[in-house]
Amino acid sequence: MATDQPGSSQPAVNEGVFNDPVYEGLDTDLLVRIATSVPPNPLTGRVEPDDIMQWVLKHPELPGMDKLFGDVARAYERINDFDPAQYDYESLAKTVEPGSAWYLSLDFRGLVDADKQRVDAAHADSTPGVQPHFTLMSRAAGQFVRYIKVCFGLPASSDVLDFVQRSICAPNPPLKAELPSYLLLSIKFAPHMEVLTPFLASLPAPFTWELESRELNAKLSDVMYAGLQVRFDAYVGLAEEAKKVGNAAFAAKDRAGAVSAYSDALERLEDALRGARDEERAARGVRLAAVLLANRAAAYLREGEGADPALALKDAERAEEVDPSYVKSYFRQVRAHEMLGEPGKARGVVERALQRPDLKESKDLLELLAKYPPEA
Repeated sequence: MATDQPGSSQPAVNEGVFNDPVYEGLDTDLLVRIATSVPPNPLTGRVEPDDIMQWVLKHPELPGMDKLFGDVARAYERINDFDPAQYDYESLAKTVEPGSAWYLSLDFRGLVDADKQRVDAAHADSTPGVQPHFTLMSRAAGQFVRYIKVCFGLPASSDVLDFVQRSICAPNPPLKAELPSYLLLSIKFAPHMEVLTPFLASLPAPFTWELESRELNAKLSDVMYAGLQVRFDAYVGLAEEAKKVGNAAFAAKDRAGAVSAYSDALERLEDALRGARDEERAARGVRLAAVLLANRAAAYLREGEGADPALALKDAERAEEVDPSYVKSYFRQVRAHEMLGEPGKARGVVERALQRPDLKESKDLLELLAKYPPEA
């Protein structure tokens, strides 16, 4: 479990991560205290950058967080204003760690309209201003993202070069400027190699790089897909175990224990869904998310000291948003509105549920509707 205040007995982190000139102005002492407050990732055993970011976002109330958010925003502004062409890349020779590897990818993310809103391919011909949406992404072998560049329309070679340079010298805070031992570029970078090759060839040893071959691309795709499946299943397994703990606490009328366990399960599920690439697995994860949210809502709704129908309502509404076919999300909303003295809203929830084709004949919902006559 994460501590409530920055600064715990977790293993120390490398403070040098936060000392790159690009991030001048950040409160490095606070960053180190935060990093040492985050529990190790349950799969890797390490404190991963993604875990740090998630922890920070979930603890905005802690001392110093307002300043940190402002400092990080200003750091991003400096990064955006920073000219990577002027960086001293020779100075990064000493940052190369043996065995370190990065992968740079270019992925098509779909179609968008003139307002950058997603467009279904079936409606592309009838939508004005449609253009493709691409994401350039650099990842370290540990799976954390160093830098992302979004492009609307085909990226120009100058955009791709800027992305590669920023992945090295201006990555996402709090990552530092460095070079890997080995850099693999997706085969999709092939059209841009005339511009990329001179820059990559100028970088200091022991850095090496390679353009992915078609054969390697096929093998890596299979390996990465299999790895993502294993990662998803592992995180879902952790979520299921935490759910069992929550169910046991709920049965024992331990509201705090149930809420805590369901919250832990939701965190693990978020980790799983961030890497979901399989539709069947993703659907299973979505249903589990709805169940966990509805279960936590039930814990908040249990009568007695600590009951919180407002929080229950938020969870139940999220459960409906995640999986509108999960009927218990509506029951939890109805009960929350009852406890809040809002019978009219309770009836509205039932009516909304009964409008769904898969729920319109639900006997339980129809019986529940009868409890709430229309307002005169």
